[in-house]
Amino acid sequence: MTKIKGVFLDRPVEFTPYINSGCSSRPINEGHTYILEAKFVEPFINELDELNQLALIKETLQSLCVKTDGTYLLTAFPELVTFKSVALRMKSVPNDLMAALIKWEALGANEVNIDFVQNLSEPTHDEPMTPELQAAIIDVLKRHH
Repeated sequence: MTKIKGVFLDRPVEFTPYINSGCSSRPINEGHTYILEAKFVEPFINELDELNQLALIKETLQSLCVKTDGTYLLTAFPELVTFKSVALRMKSVPNDLMAALIKWEALGANEVNIDFVQNLSEPTHDEPMTPELQAAIIDVLKRHH
């Protein structure tokens, strides 16, 4: 089983199309999201690892937002064309997600945000996170929510 530090692989994952221009991104439109059911998340991550493509997730994974219900997310945001080219080779990508990627690209999206539920009890990096640092991060996230 492949793991990604700091994320739950037994929770649904949300894919949202974005248009990136320079150093800012915006969603293409409301209502264009895809939820990957929890039971498909671990096979998806394992297959990315088998294809040596886990960097598509790990390279950009950041804490960017908190949902209105207080759920902390870690977001990866690979280029859509790169992610789509890898997804085309994957057996674990549902057909409706593949169709969504193709549609989003036609609508002008060039980036896909992939939101994982953050596991706050597990560090997202190799060095241990102190309780003080975790509290500071949570405070910053709450203030910028």
